[in-house]
Amino acid sequence: MNPKVSVIVAAYNADPYVEDCIYSILNQTWKNIELIIVDDGSKDKTLEKIMRFETNPKVKIISQSNKGQCAATNLAMEYATGDFIQFLDADDILHVQKIERQLNILLIYGNNVTGVSSWARFKDQNFPKQLEHGPPQKELLPLDWICYLWKEGMMPNSGYLIPRPVCDLAGPYNEGLTTNNDFEYFTKIALKSASIVYCDEAITYYRTVSNSLSHAINYTSQQSVLIARKLSCNYLLERYPNEVKAKEAVFYAIWYFIYTYRANYSLLLNASNYLLKNTSSIKMRNLVLDRKFKIMYNLLGIRILIVLMYFHHNVNVFLKKNQK
Repeated sequence: MNPKVSVIVAAYNADPYVEDCIYSILNQTWKNIELIIVDDGSKDKTLEKIMRFETNPKVKIISQSNKGQCAATNLAMEYATGDFIQFLDADDILHVQKIERQLNILLIYGNNVTGVSSWARFKDQNFPKQLEHGPPQKELLPLDWICYLWKEGMMPNSGYLIPRPVCDLAGPYNEGLTTNNDFEYFTKIALKSASIVYCDEAITYYRTVSNSLSHAINYTSQQSVLIARKLSCNYLLERYPNEVKAKEAVFYAIWYFIYTYRANYSLLLNASNYLLKNTSSIKMRNLVLDRKFKIMYNLLGIRILIVLMYFHHNVNVFLKKNQK
C-alpha cells in the first residue's frame, strides 16, 4: 500500500520560519505526499517565500485575504486529495521520518484509526533537546485518549496523522473561534476515530513564537478559549453522558481555563457555572489537583474560590505595575 498524505499549512506572517516548515515536508522519507499551503493575507514576505516552491509539482499554493487560521485551513482541505491528513503550523517542523513512521503503524491497525506522535517544544530559533512523549498505552479508545490529554497536557496539531474519512466525519474547523480552535477540532477528530494509536518514534517539533496568536491574552482570545473548551466538553458529554471519566475530563478542561485565565470575572463565573452544571456529581478526592485548591474548593465552593482567584490575580498585577 502507498497511501497519499495531504499536508495542510495555513500561513500568516510566518516569514522567518515558513521555508523551514516547507522543507521539512518536502524532505519526508514518505514520498507520496502533497503540500497545500494557504497564505492568509500575510503582511510580511511569507507569500514571496512560499512562491519559491510554486514549480514543485507536489506543492499547491493558495492566497486569500486575511480570514483567520480556521478559514485558511478549511480552504486548504477543499483541495486535499490524500488518504491521510497531516496538519502543520507554518512555524513548526516535522522530523524527516515523521509521516513514514506513523503510517507504518497506522496501516497495521485498519480503518479510521488516528495516529499521534512524540513532540518537542522549542522557542523561536532555539532547537529542542527534550521530547514530550505520549501515553503509556500504544492504543486508546476515544474517551481514554481525551481523558489522558485533558488531564496530562497537550498534543500539537502536527502530532496527528488522520485518515481522511475521520476528517470528513468531524467536519470543518469552527471559523467562529480565534484561539484554542485546535482544542475543539481535535476533540471532534478523536470522537470520530475508531481509536488513537501512539507512535513514539514519530516526532514533530512545535515552535513557541514570542508574538504568536496562541499567546494572545485579550478578552476576545480568552472568550474563544472558553467557548472552544465548552463546545468540546459538550461533544464529550453527548457521546458519554453517564461516564464518570468523561465528567472528570470536563472538570480538567474547564479548570485549566479557570486556573490560567483569571483576569476577567464574567468569564470565570461562566466557567464555574458550567462546572457546577456538568461535574457536580464527581468526587473531588479522585481528581489530580493542587492540594490547596482542592481544600478551598471543598470548603468554599467554586464561586467563592474564583472570586478569591480573581482578586489575587488583579492585586498581583497592580503590585507589579506599581513596582516599575
